[in-house]
Amino acid sequence: MFLYRDRSFEFVEVKSSSDKLNAKQKRWIADNSTFLHLPFRLVKLHRTMARH
Repeated sequence: MFLYRDRSFEFVEVKSSSDKLNAKQKRWIADNSTFLHLPFRLVKLHRTMARH
């Protein structure tokens, strides 16, 4: 996901609590960290129990 707001941006990878990064995603994150330095965040979504 690409987020842009108030003249700033970041790349966000959104995963469910049971989902994992694949090899290409891990490589992109590593290369970004080493070479590009683009703002990046990994977000994990966790399902909560519904209230009744």
